[in-house]
Amino acid sequence: MNGSNGRFYRFSLGKLLSFQQIGTEQGFLPEPVTAQRVVMAPGERIDFVFDFAAHAGESILLRSDAFDIMQFRVTARGAPDTRSLPPALSSYTKIPESRAVKTRRLTLDERMDPVQQSMGMLLNDTPWHMPVTEKPVLNTTEIWNW
Repeated sequence: MNGSNGRFYRFSLGKLLSFQQIGTEQGFLPEPVTAQRVVMAPGERIDFVFDFAAHAGESILLRSDAFDIMQFRVTARGAPDTRSLPPALSSYTKIPESRAVKTRRLTLDERMDPVQQSMGMLLNDTPWHMPVTEKPVLNTTEIWNW
């Protein structure tokens, strides 16, 4: 496994209750996505919506495969809510790849000592404290491959 501490988390609600994922660290998704589980690495984020209305009086656990994280205690009677998620959350116009003036190939590398303990991360085999190497030009389009 990868990740800063070698872990990925497999989050779920209750016994695989469905929820609507609406976003990530990149913002809103184009449309809500129904899921029962989401896999995340440390530092990632998702935005999701779960309707507790059908679970009045219950306790629902947010859990990872290995452990419980949080318990939601749903009241026996809640306030009525008739709101719903819109079918479209965000839209954007994709920039044609043909407009790219440059393609960059970047690597994120981790140096390990002989017993496989991290000695630090590198961008394109360069330490973070070194001068900036990537200098895109304002108002141009580039493709960055990680």
